[in-house]
Amino acid sequence: MIVLWLVDRVRGFRSPDRIRLDTIEEVSATDGQKGLTRPRLIITYTEGETTYRRRVNLPSLYTSSGETAYERARTAFAERGF
Repeated sequence: MIVLWLVDRVRGFRSPDRIRLDTIEEVSATDGQKGLTRPRLIITYTEGETTYRRRVNLPSLYTSSGETAYERARTAFAERGF
């Protein structure tokens, strides 16, 4: 677990509780595959002079609201121009 955490840190992934909208540069969405991976968002943002990324896992596609949550997240970011 520690090795995976270190690899993510080196790749620029952080876990802030809040990211200001004006610092977000890009949002990419991955829909996932039922039974294999969960849908997720990768948010690229800047803090000071450094660019970081935040991975946000969404509910599994096996849940009753999994696909709905994914579509709502994509729509919300698309409405804001991301």
